[in-house]
Amino acid sequence: MDLNAATSQAILENEVSRMSKAIAHRGPDGSGIWADERLGIALAHRRLSILDLSPTGAQPMESARGRYVISFNGEIYNFQDLRKRLVSEGTSFRGTSDTEVLVNSIELWGVKKTLPLLEGMFAFAVFDRHEKILHLARDRFGEKPLAYGCDGNYFWFSSELSSFPENSFWKKNQTDLNKEIYPHFLSFGNIPAPHTIYRNVKKLLPGYRLEVPLNAHTPLNPEAYYTIEESIDRGYRNTSRLNDEETADQLESLLSSAIARQMVADVPHGAFLSGGIDSSTVVAIMQKISARPVKTFTIGFQEKEYDESMHAKAVAKHLGTDHHELIVSEQDAIDVVPKLMQIYDEPFADTSQIPTYLLAKLTRSQVTVSLSGDGGDELFGGYNRYLYGPKLWRRMRPIPSSIRIPVAKALSTLSDERLQKLLQVAALFYPRLKKIPQLANKAKKAIRGMGARNEDELYYLLQSVYLQHSFSEPWGSDISLADSVSRQQYFDFKGYLPNDILTKVDRATMAVGLESRIPFLSPSLVDFAWSLPLNQKIRSGQGKWILRQVLYRHVPQKIMDRPKMGFAIPISSWLRGALKEWGSELVAKADFDWANRCWSEHQSGKNDHGALLWSVLMLQSWLEGRSKDR
Repeated sequence: MDLNAATSQAILENEVSRMSKAIAHRGPDGSGIWADERLGIALAHRRLSILDLSPTGAQPMESARGRYVISFNGEIYNFQDLRKRLVSEGTSFRGTSDTEVLVNSIELWGVKKTLPLLEGMFAFAVFDRHEKILHLARDRFGEKPLAYGCDGNYFWFSSELSSFPENSFWKKNQTDLNKEIYPHFLSFGNIPAPHTIYRNVKKLLPGYRLEVPLNAHTPLNPEAYYTIEESIDRGYRNTSRLNDEETADQLESLLSSAIARQMVADVPHGAFLSGGIDSSTVVAIMQKISARPVKTFTIGFQEKEYDESMHAKAVAKHLGTDHHELIVSEQDAIDVVPKLMQIYDEPFADTSQIPTYLLAKLTRSQVTVSLSGDGGDELFGGYNRYLYGPKLWRRMRPIPSSIRIPVAKALSTLSDERLQKLLQVAALFYPRLKKIPQLANKAKKAIRGMGARNEDELYYLLQSVYLQHSFSEPWGSDISLADSVSRQQYFDFKGYLPNDILTKVDRATMAVGLESRIPFLSPSLVDFAWSLPLNQKIRSGQGKWILRQVLYRHVPQKIMDRPKMGFAIPISSWLRGALKEWGSELVAKADFDWANRCWSEHQSGKNDHGALLWSVLMLQSWLEGRSKDR
């Protein structure tokens, strides 16, 4: 958008056309451009056809009376309810898409009043031709991305940063790297919103909107139309007093409603199935709703300690789904590594990005829409850290920090070899230690956690792989919560969920033109989860207790009860094997004086630095790919 309205039609269309082509993978079914030379604005859209496959669903789309023009990414799951309201108030429709419902809702009620009505995942830009204001908005929880930049004269935005270098207005100062964010990236493997890898480019936060007036050089001040604090507050004010059976009934009803809405599509749909609690529950309810076998998809690994495919197969067999499975070799996974720089528009280092992409690719070969179980851990207390973190803090807190922190620093210098020997000795006195899977890794996390000054910092230390980072949330943490687990869930909703999980899923699925939908992030379900007492989420040392009770109505408990695995890959061994040459070259170029030492220790087996080195490698490979493109 030219804030001075001085750019010709041809130039505007050419600019947005190049930007649009850079993200053609997000919409391989078509493209469109709308431009107004007089106003100096252009919108482009890449189409992944899901609802109304006809030309009446094409974008950018004008509202019925022509006041608004929209470019919209995502799905509005309650569009049919909104459509009925609009029709009752006199709006006529040309087609059957949710886009047409959205733009006409905005025309009738305005952006501010429409946003709270929406149940869906979305990022959209809508231009008000009367007021000459561009409105940007992003969904409540951050399922769909939206980034923007401005140099004072021009404003631009996109679903992915990869569009921006295609814009000739992209000034040199816009390409300055945001090196201040490197410590956070090395610690957690992602770049948190509103930051990006570029200093002067921002991500719109989940649940926020932004107004950009034409011809008005005013500061850009995004405003929240929703925060997770609202759901927490509603939950606490309406704390559930239902017994366990009633709670399970209500949870299944809400989840069934959300899944039914998300199964609406004019193209084939299916579901990811890992065999875990979350995805199995989603698939079980899908199968209950569906008149035919649901298509389910899973991948497995030849390395048995990382393979969950047999569990997914058992669930699929019991439910009677049309199950598709791919066992990938080490080479299959490693072949994805060179593609990661293109798939992720800025550095990203969650190692599960590799199997997530492979799963998306397998799924796209059969369907265009896939439901997933993401969000279940954050809502119902599923992560292991929710169980072990509070226990660890209760044991540590009586020890003065003046003793605890120096001891943690001393123990952290132990090599993996010496730590293993100490644990073997300890197991002679405490035989139960022998039964703990990945004991050394958990012991290293516990040692790291000993250095925490408070319970919030413990939460970060248990996730971090880079200790030269000053831990502080990019948001306020003064919210009052009933217990430490709820506080961790809150932090995850603000940070880990949108910055890691949802980013990973969006980029991996969009890279192959697959739409992923997440029923657990239905607003009513989120509110309900926050109303539940902790003992319905975590009970008898087991997370997601109430969700399990729903699942056991459909799948026998004996099939489901096993330790949580996660979507991991053997990255540490790969860096000593098939990825050694590739990694060695990149580490040698990395601008961190400790990187080569970590690499040497990792190769010798003295210490396992796999997670930290993966962050270094993902950053360096992204930087090298960027320099080649310039």
